[in-house]
Amino acid sequence: MPPFPDSRLLAPLGLACVLGIAACGDSDTTTGTTSTSSSSSDSSSSSGTLCTPGSTEACYSGPSGTEDVGSCHGGTQTCNADGTALSACEGEVVPSAENCVTSADEDCNGVVAACTGDLLASADVTVSNPSTSGAEVYGLAFDADGSLVASGIFNGTMDFGAGPLTSAGGNDGFLVSFDPEAAPLGGARFGSALGEEALGIRALRDGVFALYGRAGDVAVLGPSVIGEAPFHLFAAEVGADLGFDKARVLTGTSAAYGEQIAASSAGRIAIVGTFSAGTIDLGAGAVTAAGSDAFVAVYQDDLETLAWQRILTASGTLTLDNVEVDELGNVFVSGYGPAALDIDGLSLDSASRFVLGLDPTGAAVFLIPDTNAEALASDHLGGVTWSGSGLHHVDAAGVETLTYPTRLTPFARDDFGNFVGVRNDGTNTYSLVKIDPNGGDVFARPIDLTVVRTLAIAKDGRIAVSGRSDSSALQSTIEWFAP
Repeated sequence: MPPFPDSRLLAPLGLACVLGIAACGDSDTTTGTTSTSSSSSDSSSSSGTLCTPGSTEACYSGPSGTEDVGSCHGGTQTCNADGTALSACEGEVVPSAENCVTSADEDCNGVVAACTGDLLASADVTVSNPSTSGAEVYGLAFDADGSLVASGIFNGTMDFGAGPLTSAGGNDGFLVSFDPEAAPLGGARFGSALGEEALGIRALRDGVFALYGRAGDVAVLGPSVIGEAPFHLFAAEVGADLGFDKARVLTGTSAAYGEQIAASSAGRIAIVGTFSAGTIDLGAGAVTAAGSDAFVAVYQDDLETLAWQRILTASGTLTLDNVEVDELGNVFVSGYGPAALDIDGLSLDSASRFVLGLDPTGAAVFLIPDTNAEALASDHLGGVTWSGSGLHHVDAAGVETLTYPTRLTPFARDDFGNFVGVRNDGTNTYSLVKIDPNGGDVFARPIDLTVVRTLAIAKDGRIAVSGRSDSSALQSTIEWFAP
């Protein structure tokens, strides 16, 4: 399918205009802005003054053609006491990403966007020999500009359109990237004959992604590696060029399994996993497994510093498989625990899946059993939503504030607080569902994937979903949808 076939989105000003990534309307070919006053950076007049002290002037720093359109309007600047400079433009509203759930025109293009969930584009992987080779996407992350990076596992030779990648033997990890128009940009692989996997990936900051996976201890993980062999798991920072900038390997002798990674704009990276029958070193020294144990580790300073770790031990098998970290430093995990599980005085009454909330120091705040709990999304204010029997949101104290009756997995939350997820409608049948922050239905659109792996949401609200269009073939498809 060619990228973004929707004729509505291919208006002369382009997709970026429609989605609010770039300004719509007439542009000023010299500055791209309209200004009704001098700026504070203007040079003063020959008398040494720029303006009359205390006077005010109208101002607007948004793109030309957007003032007084939609939500956008001008503000005022005030001249300072000695008349040499004007203040910043106060009270103005300039274009921003549009929330299609509201009736406002936030990107100020004169059009109020509707939520549709329409399919915009798709990308299918090709493999060298479908009977023996495969490539599956397990992680998706959007960059600030709307480009997309996917992580996964493959063997043989694969190609998402940016050129073939060939594994070194067994499974290797891969990364592929796409521009904001869904055109393939590049690809990279890592691995050895021992078997590697690129699992979860999250945007850490603009142009940098946090990646989590498994790797044999002879795999090359970039120019800077913290830790030493033997190791099974790693967390890494990956640049927009898909190269490893830095990696932290989890040294140890245990059979260790990583599950998921989370990252905050404050630069914290959280990982979870399980280990047994040996030791693991998350950065604070080797720890010996008491049985089948679980860990949470939080890093900062570009993986250099271990902020804190928790080793969770129980009388039976304990697993952690999802993690979120919010802007305040709170961490939320989901997993499975036996009845004997006790964490900082919080306990389960019976064997169950659960959601655990940890404060910025790693202390337990709440422990909530839910037989089906998984697929977490934080609200960045100390609360978290998970998918169980439906969607459940709790605040920072663990008090439930929202229940939505339908289970969505995977799911994510956009910057406006809306939820987007995949609903299982039956065997190999799924719908993409969007609900508002109060649990109100926005849309439900059937999708043509027969297996669904993961989902991500861009700053402008676009949605990417990975899975398979043919459940019998280990060949991934990525699809992009409108907000």
